[in-house]
This record gives sequence, C-alpha cells and structure tokens, in this order.
Amino acid sequence: MEAKPLIFFGGAEGAGKTTCAAAAALRLSSSGLRTLVITSDSIPSLSRLFGTETGDGVREIGSNLRAIEMSRDTVLKRWKKKFGPFFYDVLSYLIDMKGLDGEAGRPFLDYIGSAPSLQEETMLDLIGDMAESRRV
Repeated sequence: MEAKPLIFFGGAEGAGKTTCAAAAALRLSSSGLRTLVITSDSIPSLSRLFGTETGDGVREIGSNLRAIEMSRDTVLKRWKKKFGPFFYDVLSYLIDMKGLDGEAGRPFLDYIGSAPSLQEETMLDLIGDMAESRRV
C-alpha cells in the first residue's frame, strides 16, 4: 500500500486548529491532491468554514476535497464500542462499576470517553481503520 502523508493540527481549544486544517486542505486539494480533513471539535466550525454542511460521515466538499466533522456523540459511541468493554473489564477489577454508574446517574464510561485525549485517540483510530480499509 502506498504511504500517504498525514498532517495533524494540535493545540489548545480556540488556537485555530480547524481554521489551519481547512486552509491546508483547500490548498492541497486545489493543487490536485486528494484530501480528507477530519475534526471532532466541541464547537463544530468546519461546515461554516467550507460554507457547506459536513457531518459524521465522509462528505464531498469540492474537487479532491472530502471532510468529516464528527460530533462528540459520534466520537463517544465509537470509543465506547471499540474500547469501552476493555476499560469496563479492567476497571471492574478495581471498583464497583455498576454501583458507581448508579451513584453518578450515568455510565462512568461516558465520563471517561469524553476526555479530550480519548477523543484524539478515537480520531487516530478512525484514520487507521480508514487507511487499512483503503477508504482514504
């Protein structure tokens, strides 16, 4: 399989990651490179930047340009499906997970899965899955 470059924009919330990613994606796609930009912002702005609705699935934005703007709910569902059972099993050896879920009034895995670092892990996992299935 041919190696494909990956450009990752990271930083604090509000630093301009999405704006930089959108600008880079537009530049790369306009030069003829097939480009996919993926975000999981807490405040979705990719649709606004591109002037067209993006969403949780791959959307064609223009020539050579596709976008995914995953919602927090979609990221959490993906994380829980792929990694949740393992985390639950490990944590169950240490604490009473059912009791904790009852006291908190919501599943503890929802709380863990909403951590920013796990959102990034989930996004990188999505990119890996897409590369393995050659959907990128």
